[in-house]
Amino acid sequence: MPVIAFVIVSAVVCAVISAVIASRKGRSSGAYFVLGLVLGLIGVVIAVATPAVAPAPSPPGWYADPWTQAAYRYYDGVQWTYHISNGQEARS
Repeated sequence: MPVIAFVIVSAVVCAVISAVIASRKGRSSGAYFVLGLVLGLIGVVIAVATPAVAPAPSPPGWYADPWTQAAYRYYDGVQWTYHISNGQEARS
């Protein structure tokens, strides 16, 4: 039920904003109210229907040290480790 209320409120807010902008420009606010309502509904449906995409995990390896304590720090594929290197041997 809260999702339906969110959709309705969002669509009405878009419709009201469209009508206010139209009336300030001297145009028919009724037609723009309907247009804002439809576009608001479409936008909310797209936002709700689009799945959240998690970033792809980085493979294990040596990367630039995010804490800048060294040139490179080893990432084990899950978390940063305490292994660091300042030399080129870490780039393999």
